[in-house]
Amino acid sequence: SSVYLWDLEGSDFAGCILIKKVGDGSKKIKGCWDSIHVVEARTKSSGKNATYKLTSTVMLWLETNKDGSGMMKLGGSLTRQHEQDFTLSESSPHVANIGHMVE
Repeated sequence: SSVYLWDLEGSDFAGCILIKKVGDGSKKIKGCWDSIHVVEARTKSSGKNATYKLTSTVMLWLETNKDGSGMMKLGGSLTRQHEQDFTLSESSPHVANIGHMVE
């Protein structure tokens, strides 16, 4: 897993959260999934609220070779976008707000 952040104009920023999980091949099943989350955080002029734009993509690949089903390969991806406003405070900083959206 990796996280990359970069500055935008003013106090705004963007980031990318990358997660990868590879199966161990047990039970004659191989596969992996990857998730890519790109977020843009724009702080409102008051400094007490922020708007977050999140684009998430999940990619899946699976291969199995069992007696009952034979050789099967499956792959695909799904992309979703979401925009939400959050209040900024000590109990809900940018990291927590972005974490809620990614979950």
